[in-house]
This record gives sequence, C-alpha cells and structure tokens, in this order.
Amino acid sequence: MSEPTPSMSKLDQHMAVVGQVMARFVSEGLLGQPIDTFAPEAFLGVPADPRTFEAVITWMLDEGIIGGRSAFKR
Repeated sequence: MSEPTPSMSKLDQHMAVVGQVMARFVSEGLLGQPIDTFAPEAFLGVPADPRTFEAVITWMLDEGIIGGRSAFKR
C-alpha cells in the first residue's frame, strides 16, 4: 500500500494494512516474523504510515489474531 490518500478513511487505511500483514504471514508460511512497528516498510515491503501500522499490530496482538513472544515498543 502506498501512503494513504486523502480520500481513504482511517478505517480503509487500517483495513488495508490488516490485509497486508495477513498476506505477509500467509506468504511466509505462517512462520514467526520479526516486526518493528516503527519500520512498516521493512515488514510489508511497501510504504505505510508507521502510526497506522503500529495501531494495527497492537490491535492484532490484543485481539489474539497474532501472538508475540516479545513485543518491543520504542
């Protein structure tokens, strides 16, 4: 996903990142993945807003959608 466009709602932006995160996990065979919430491009392979990425990862962890052995926030 490129940087959000003005016409995208916050929900649209967040849902796009959820889809990208899930696609990444599936494409990697559901193996453990290191995630730096301040470097979304390193994980997704495309630019994304770091605040949106962090919010999505935090939500996914809180809801039990993904699990984390250790979560680090800066």
